[in-house]
Amino acid sequence: MEKVILKSEVRPLSSKSYLKQLRNTGRVPAVLHNRGDESMNLAVDALDFKKALSTPAGSNVMLSIDVDGQGQYLSRIENIQYDILREGVYTHIEFGQISIGEEIEVHVPVIVTGQDNREADDGIVSQTLHEIAISSKPDDIPASLHADISKMTIGDVLTVSDIELPQGCTLVTEADEAIVSIIAPRVSEPVTTEAADESPLADLPGGGPEPELV
Repeated sequence: MEKVILKSEVRPLSSKSYLKQLRNTGRVPAVLHNRGDESMNLAVDALDFKKALSTPAGSNVMLSIDVDGQGQYLSRIENIQYDILREGVYTHIEFGQISIGEEIEVHVPVIVTGQDNREADDGIVSQTLHEIAISSKPDDIPASLHADISKMTIGDVLTVSDIELPQGCTLVTEADEAIVSIIAPRVSEPVTTEAADESPLADLPGGGPEPELV
Protein backbone atom coordinates (compact mmCIF):
# COMPACT_ATOMS: atom_id res chain seq x y z
CA MET A 1 0.00 0.00 0.00
CA GLU A 2 1.25 3.46 -0.90
CA LYS A 3 2.42 5.66 1.96
CA VAL A 4 1.30 9.28 2.17
CA ILE A 5 3.57 11.82 3.81
CA LEU A 6 1.64 14.09 6.18
CA LYS A 7 3.47 17.09 7.57
CA SER A 8 2.83 18.07 11.17
CA GLU A 9 4.14 20.32 13.86
CA VAL A 10 4.37 19.87 17.61
CA ARG A 11 1.75 21.95 19.43
CA PRO A 12 2.93 23.06 22.86
CA LEU A 13 -0.48 24.02 24.26
CA SER A 14 -3.80 22.29 24.77
CA SER A 15 -5.96 25.12 26.09
CA LYS A 16 -9.36 25.70 24.49
CA SER A 17 -8.36 29.13 23.19
CA TYR A 18 -5.20 27.75 21.55
CA LEU A 19 -7.05 24.83 19.97
CA LYS A 20 -9.71 27.20 18.64
CA GLN A 21 -6.98 29.37 17.15
CA LEU A 22 -5.46 26.32 15.46
CA ARG A 23 -8.77 25.37 13.85
CA ASN A 24 -9.42 28.93 12.72
CA THR A 25 -6.13 28.85 10.79
CA GLY A 26 -7.00 25.62 8.94
CA ARG A 27 -5.12 23.23 11.18
CA VAL A 28 -6.41 20.30 13.21
CA PRO A 29 -5.23 19.26 16.69
CA ALA A 30 -3.92 15.71 16.66
CA VAL A 31 -2.22 13.12 18.86
CA LEU A 32 0.34 10.55 17.75
CA HIS A 33 0.45 7.52 20.03
CA ASN A 34 4.00 6.22 19.81
CA ARG A 35 5.02 2.61 20.29
CA GLY A 36 6.24 2.47 23.89
CA ASP A 37 7.05 6.19 23.99
CA GLU A 38 5.14 9.19 25.21
CA SER A 39 2.40 10.44 22.89
CA MET A 40 3.00 13.63 20.93
CA ASN A 41 0.55 16.50 20.62
CA LEU A 42 0.57 17.66 17.00
CA ALA A 43 -1.20 19.91 14.55
CA VAL A 44 -1.80 18.96 10.91
CA ASP A 45 -3.14 20.91 7.95
CA ALA A 46 -6.84 20.11 7.40
CA LEU A 47 -6.56 20.15 3.60
CA ASP A 48 -3.50 17.88 3.61
CA PHE A 49 -5.33 15.41 5.83
CA LYS A 50 -8.40 15.51 3.59
CA LYS A 51 -6.21 14.69 0.57
CA ALA A 52 -4.73 11.71 2.44
CA LEU A 53 -8.25 10.40 3.11
CA SER A 54 -9.18 10.77 -0.56
CA THR A 55 -6.75 8.03 -1.68
CA PRO A 56 -8.23 4.62 -2.63
CA ALA A 57 -7.28 3.32 0.83
CA GLY A 58 -9.57 5.85 2.52
CA SER A 59 -9.33 5.79 6.30
CA ASN A 60 -6.95 2.79 6.06
CA VAL A 61 -4.32 4.95 4.38
CA MET A 62 -0.79 4.36 5.64
CA LEU A 63 0.77 7.64 6.76
CA SER A 64 4.34 8.72 7.21
CA ILE A 65 3.89 11.58 9.67
CA ASP A 66 6.64 14.13 9.36
CA VAL A 67 7.08 15.93 12.69
CA ASP A 68 8.62 19.37 12.21
CA GLY A 69 10.84 17.97 9.44
CA GLN A 70 12.97 16.16 12.04
CA GLY A 71 11.55 12.65 11.93
CA GLN A 72 8.93 10.50 10.23
CA TYR A 73 6.64 8.00 11.93
CA LEU A 74 4.79 5.24 10.08
CA SER A 75 1.23 5.53 11.39
CA ARG A 76 -2.43 4.76 10.84
CA ILE A 77 -5.58 6.74 11.60
CA GLU A 78 -7.18 5.54 14.83
CA ASN A 79 -9.95 8.06 15.32
CA ILE A 80 -11.40 11.17 13.67
CA GLN A 81 -13.69 13.63 15.43
CA TYR A 82 -15.93 15.93 13.40
CA ASP A 83 -17.66 19.22 14.13
CA ILE A 84 -21.29 18.37 14.93
CA LEU A 85 -22.54 21.59 13.34
CA ARG A 86 -20.26 21.88 10.28
CA GLU A 87 -20.19 18.90 7.95
CA GLY A 88 -16.76 17.63 6.96
CA VAL A 89 -14.88 19.79 9.47
CA TYR A 90 -12.33 17.92 11.60
CA THR A 91 -11.94 18.84 15.26
CA HIS A 92 -9.42 16.23 16.43
CA ILE A 93 -7.45 13.29 15.00
CA GLU A 94 -5.70 10.36 16.67
CA PHE A 95 -2.83 8.54 14.96
CA GLY A 96 -1.16 5.34 16.07
CA GLN A 97 2.40 4.39 15.18
CA ILE A 98 2.71 0.99 13.48
CA SER A 99 5.47 -1.34 12.34
CA ILE A 100 5.75 -2.44 8.72
CA GLY A 101 6.41 -6.03 9.83
CA GLU A 102 3.54 -6.43 12.32
CA GLU A 103 -0.07 -7.26 11.54
CA ILE A 104 -2.85 -4.81 12.42
CA GLU A 105 -6.62 -5.18 12.35
CA VAL A 106 -8.51 -2.98 9.89
CA HIS A 107 -12.01 -2.72 8.44
CA VAL A 108 -12.05 -2.92 4.64
CA PRO A 109 -15.07 -1.81 2.57
CA VAL A 110 -16.97 -4.42 0.53
CA ILE A 111 -17.98 -3.45 -3.02
CA VAL A 112 -20.75 -5.42 -4.74
CA THR A 113 -19.96 -6.29 -8.38
CA GLY A 114 -21.61 -8.27 -11.17
CA GLN A 115 -25.10 -6.91 -10.73
CA ASP A 116 -25.46 -6.09 -14.45
CA ASN A 117 -24.53 -9.69 -15.36
CA ARG A 118 -26.98 -11.30 -12.97
CA GLU A 119 -29.98 -13.26 -14.26
CA ALA A 120 -33.02 -11.02 -14.83
CA ASP A 121 -35.30 -12.50 -12.16
CA ASP A 122 -36.60 -9.23 -10.61
CA GLY A 123 -34.78 -10.14 -7.40
CA ILE A 124 -33.83 -7.33 -5.02
CA VAL A 125 -30.17 -7.07 -4.03
CA SER A 126 -29.90 -6.46 -0.27
CA GLN A 127 -26.43 -5.69 1.14
CA THR A 128 -26.38 -6.00 4.93
CA LEU A 129 -22.63 -5.89 5.55
CA HIS A 130 -20.52 -3.09 4.12
CA GLU A 131 -17.15 -3.72 5.81
CA ILE A 132 -15.10 -6.79 6.72
CA ALA A 133 -12.51 -6.88 9.49
CA ILE A 134 -9.20 -8.45 8.52
CA SER A 135 -5.74 -8.78 10.03
CA SER A 136 -2.79 -7.93 7.81
CA LYS A 137 0.61 -6.31 7.62
CA PRO A 138 0.36 -2.68 6.48
CA ASP A 139 1.74 -3.35 3.00
CA ASP A 140 -0.84 -6.10 2.37
CA ILE A 141 -3.97 -4.15 3.29
CA PRO A 142 -6.35 -4.02 0.28
CA ALA A 143 -8.21 -0.80 -0.54
CA SER A 144 -11.44 -2.80 -0.87
CA LEU A 145 -12.88 -6.31 -1.19
CA HIS A 146 -15.32 -7.40 -3.92
CA ALA A 147 -18.50 -9.44 -3.61
CA ASP A 148 -19.40 -10.94 -7.03
CA ILE A 149 -23.15 -11.54 -7.29
CA SER A 150 -23.27 -12.28 -11.04
CA LYS A 151 -24.28 -15.92 -10.46
CA MET A 152 -26.69 -15.33 -7.59
CA THR A 153 -30.45 -15.83 -7.95
CA ILE A 154 -33.46 -15.28 -5.71
CA GLY A 155 -32.93 -16.94 -2.34
CA ASP A 156 -29.13 -16.99 -2.55
CA VAL A 157 -26.98 -15.54 0.24
CA LEU A 158 -23.32 -14.56 -0.10
CA THR A 159 -21.39 -14.76 3.17
CA VAL A 160 -18.02 -13.52 4.37
CA SER A 161 -16.50 -16.94 3.68
CA ASP A 162 -17.27 -16.48 -0.03
CA ILE A 163 -14.96 -13.46 -0.28
CA GLU A 164 -11.49 -14.16 -1.68
CA LEU A 165 -8.89 -12.46 0.51
CA PRO A 166 -5.55 -11.25 -0.85
CA GLN A 167 -2.43 -13.11 0.18
CA GLY A 168 -1.25 -12.14 3.64
CA CYS A 169 -4.73 -11.28 4.96
CA THR A 170 -6.57 -13.18 7.68
CA LEU A 171 -10.30 -12.99 8.29
CA VAL A 172 -11.49 -11.48 11.60
CA THR A 173 -15.22 -11.09 10.89
CA GLU A 174 -17.27 -14.26 11.44
CA ALA A 175 -17.16 -16.37 8.25
CA ASP A 176 -20.88 -17.16 8.24
CA GLU A 177 -22.00 -13.53 8.43
CA ALA A 178 -24.19 -12.56 5.47
CA ILE A 179 -23.03 -9.82 3.10
CA VAL A 180 -25.56 -9.87 0.25
CA SER A 181 -28.93 -11.58 -0.23
CA ILE A 182 -31.17 -11.76 -3.28
CA ILE A 183 -34.74 -11.22 -2.11
CA ALA A 184 -37.92 -12.00 -4.04
CA PRO A 185 -39.94 -8.89 -4.91
CA ARG A 186 -43.09 -8.28 -2.88
CA VAL A 187 -46.25 -8.87 -4.90
CA SER A 188 -49.42 -7.12 -3.81
CA GLU A 189 -52.56 -9.24 -3.96
CA PRO A 190 -55.29 -7.84 -6.26
CA VAL A 191 -58.65 -6.97 -4.72
CA THR A 192 -61.23 -9.48 -5.96
CA THR A 193 -64.85 -8.69 -6.86
CA GLU A 194 -66.00 -10.90 -3.99
CA ALA A 195 -63.93 -8.92 -1.50
CA ALA A 196 -65.33 -5.65 -2.86
CA ASP A 197 -68.92 -6.95 -2.47
CA GLU A 198 -68.28 -7.72 1.19
CA SER A 199 -67.46 -4.10 1.94
CA PRO A 200 -69.93 -2.52 4.43
CA LEU A 201 -70.36 0.37 1.98
CA ALA A 202 -71.09 -1.84 -1.01
CA ASP A 203 -74.90 -1.69 -0.55
CA LEU A 204 -75.04 2.09 -0.21
CA PRO A 205 -76.02 4.15 -3.29
CA GLY A 206 -72.90 5.22 -5.10
CA GLY A 207 -70.79 2.97 -2.88
CA GLY A 208 -71.18 5.10 0.25
CA PRO A 209 -72.15 8.58 1.41
CA GLU A 210 -70.45 11.48 -0.28
CA PRO A 211 -68.64 13.94 1.93
CA GLU A 212 -70.58 17.03 3.00
CA LEU A 213 -69.42 20.20 1.31
CA VAL A 214 -68.81 23.25 3.47
